[in-house]
Amino acid sequence: MLQPLNPRATERGSMGARLERVLRARGVQKISPLALELGVNESCISRWRRGGAISTDNAIRLCRALDISLDWLLSGRGHMDQHKGRAVSDREFLLLARMRSLPEKVRETLLSLLETISDDT
Repeated sequence: MLQPLNPRATERGSMGARLERVLRARGVQKISPLALELGVNESCISRWRRGGAISTDNAIRLCRALDISLDWLLSGRGHMDQHKGRAVSDREFLLLARMRSLPEKVRETLLSLLETISDDT
C-alpha cells in the first residue's frame, strides 16, 4: 500500500489551496461528479481541499481528471498546466481568470482591442 503524501510539507502553499485554485479554474462547482470519476467519497475531496493527506494513486487520478501537473499539485513547483506544451505564467493565469469572470460582450470587446493593438505594433 502506498504511503499518503502530506501536502502540508510543501514549501509553496498548501495542496488544498492549489486544489481550490484548479477547481475554480476548471469550473468545477460540484464535487460529486469528480468524486464519482475518481472512485472516492465526496468527503475525501473535501478533506484534500482542507489540506488533508492524499495517496499517490488518488493524486495521479485527480491530476488526470483535472488535466493538471502532478508536480504542481503536490509541490507547488511550476504551473498547473506545465505538463502541457504551453504553460502559462502566474500573471497570464490571473489575466485569464479575470477575463473568464467578465461578461461575454466585455470579453469580446477586450479581445478586439487587443487584436487592434497587436496589428498596430
